Amino acid sequence: MGESEGRRNDFQVLRDILVAAQSGALKTNIVYKANSNFKHVKGYLQQALDSGLLREDGDRYYTTDKGCEVVARVIELELLLRCSYGSAGEVAPVG
Repeated sequence: MGESEGRRNDFQVLRDILVAAQSGALKTNIVYKANSNFKHVKGYLQQALDSGLLREDGDRYYTTDKGCEVVARVIELELLLRCSYGSAGEVAPVG
């Protein structure tokens, strides 16, 4: 959430949804915490359920162990990219 460089990519939206559901969340809470709308989140929720990243229990969604691993990997990738790219999007020199 709160990406300062404009529109979020699919990984960032999925990360926000999975983080929102880590302790269990209603769809309304996920939409709010992911800073999105119902129409947009609906597709991500179904994809995450189909991929085993989320599980549904009644009206609540929970992030699975696999989903938590995805969150960790996405955050790791974001950190790597921040270290590799300058503020203007240029690759930082190596060495």
